[in-house]
Amino acid sequence: MDKAHCRRYFDEARKAGSDSSRAKVALDFIGRLSLIERPLWEREHPLTPAERLAVRQQRSAPIMAEFHAWLEALAPKVLPESRLGKAVAYALGQWRKLSVFLSHGDVPLTNNRCENAIRPFVVGRNYARRAIMHGRVFEREAAALFPRLSAQG
Repeated sequence: MDKAHCRRYFDEARKAGSDSSRAKVALDFIGRLSLIERPLWEREHPLTPAERLAVRQQRSAPIMAEFHAWLEALAPKVLPESRLGKAVAYALGQWRKLSVFLSHGDVPLTNNRCENAIRPFVVGRNYARRAIMHGRVFEREAAALFPRLSAQG
């Protein structure tokens, strides 16, 4: 779980329009965290996990506490089925996972790097499954090319 997913929910709420100013506040919180985090992972001057953790405790933890209090206050004021309501519920429901980076200096703020690294494999796997299910690939050829996928059936 990471801030990128949370940010995406609030960005969708902002684009939807009705509660865009409140969604913008959430995006500002997340943006402030990103500005703190970005220099902590520079390749030229890498910090140790302990150094990152110290910076996070000093600078990011107060922002996260303020963000959480804002979410808690906002939750009863928004419609649960609205885009903003769903974004708030998601953030509050995932709060423990969103806060892991505050207690572990080796955990990045987002897992985008990991997701981007595995995306080519996942996209290829999903294409193969769809192709097999829709008959675009003959079953024998699919079994030869993707024995594990065709065995799962």
